[in-house]
Amino acid sequence: MNDLLAGLLSALLSTNQTAAASNLLAKHTGIQLKIASDPLTLELKRLMDMDDQAREEIDEMLQKEQGPKPDQPEIKKLTTDTVIEKKLDAVKNAYDDFIAKHPSYAKARIAYGAFLNEISHEDAALAQWLKAKELDPSDPAVWNNLGDYYGHNGPVTNALIHYAKAIQLNPEEPTYYWNLGTVMYQYRHASGTFLNKEPIKVMDDAMALYRKALQLSPNNFLLSADYAQSFYGFPKPATSDPAADSKTLRQRADLALAAWTNAYLLARDDVERQGVQIHYARWTMDTGRFAESQAALNAVTNLMFKTTKDTLLKKMARMESKATNAPASPSAPIR
Repeated sequence: MNDLLAGLLSALLSTNQTAAASNLLAKHTGIQLKIASDPLTLELKRLMDMDDQAREEIDEMLQKEQGPKPDQPEIKKLTTDTVIEKKLDAVKNAYDDFIAKHPSYAKARIAYGAFLNEISHEDAALAQWLKAKELDPSDPAVWNNLGDYYGHNGPVTNALIHYAKAIQLNPEEPTYYWNLGTVMYQYRHASGTFLNKEPIKVMDDAMALYRKALQLSPNNFLLSADYAQSFYGFPKPATSDPAADSKTLRQRADLALAAWTNAYLLARDDVERQGVQIHYARWTMDTGRFAESQAALNAVTNLMFKTTKDTLLKKMARMESKATNAPASPSAPIR
């Protein structure tokens, strides 16, 4: 299975990733229920619809809880908790009954595991997904969901293996590349040990996985922003050649800015667009492009960003002052 992952990464890195970068889901079960008239599939669909409806109703109740407080908040909260518990119990009992009647139906166990995971019964979810994998090892959704479990609970190597298998079974699903890239990025040292690579090389591999996911899902703002955010994790170059370090930093900043520009174009509302402007300002500021940074910050008017904006403006003032008072460089600046 390690060979599978290594082969996948090798194939991804064989393309011109720099050019690809320049062209630039709360996660669900991933179950694909084909339209069918057989009673078993229809029964599972009704059960999953019941599951979805219960979660929507619970979300609405919780949102109302955050509104104006009633005169007796303790009593209101107790009532709400009781109603939520009853709704969840009804769905859980329905899944239990269905699986008792159809214990070999893997998709039902995948769906039940997703429900259990959603209500923080992770070990019970794991048991359902492991059984589903045993029943139908050709279903990529169960490999992905097990990857999610191991990504949160360990061991990380299990997450890598399961995500890679999900990709092998369905190489057109962007979520699987996204998930694998996220785990490799976050656990670069453990992944590096498993893959026999330096952590910085693992991060490069993770970025390639993000780009593959973007290639398959080019209009996904959350994915695009996640990819752009990942550039922050790279350490600043610190070799014995300051000029080379400056050039490397500038090149990385250009890639990050291209990614944030793509995210800006995909943003779904003004809050997301202004959030992107904050990141754009950071990268341009750190590479001495103060006019661009100022322009980006001028576009940020939402009060939710005020503290961050003010902090960046103060930082830029200090950086500009330092640059103005610095001694002349013997070499021309890098363009």
